Amino acid sequence: MQDPLRAPRYWSDVQVWCASERPTWFRCFSCAAPLVSFVSELNAATSAGHSATVSGMSFGSLDVTPSIRLGLTSCATTACVSASTVVCVLAAGYGPQKDLAVTVEGIVGTRTRTFSYDG
Repeated sequence: MQDPLRAPRYWSDVQVWCASERPTWFRCFSCAAPLVSFVSELNAATSAGHSATVSGMSFGSLDVTPSIRLGLTSCATTACVSASTVVCVLAAGYGPQKDLAVTVEGIVGTRTRTFSYDG
């Protein structure tokens, strides 16, 4: 598992305007890439409709719903339970040892060989 303190960080710039001065740019905050630490179901049937709960860090706030992908297949739906937990309703898929990718605001975090479809 990746150490959250060593996770890639993505910086955002902020522009500050002062009266009668030109704008100044500051690099003032950053956010870490999503970090997957737990998946409730490590395998499921190849048919759609099963769910898996994905937990971790840096999943955003409750008003931002991350997207989740297992291999090349996106979850049919995702729903935030908390800032660190998302429920994924699985789409139909197949094959063993799929990488799981969580995307929040365009920033991707992955966990390799996390999930398998039965069959």
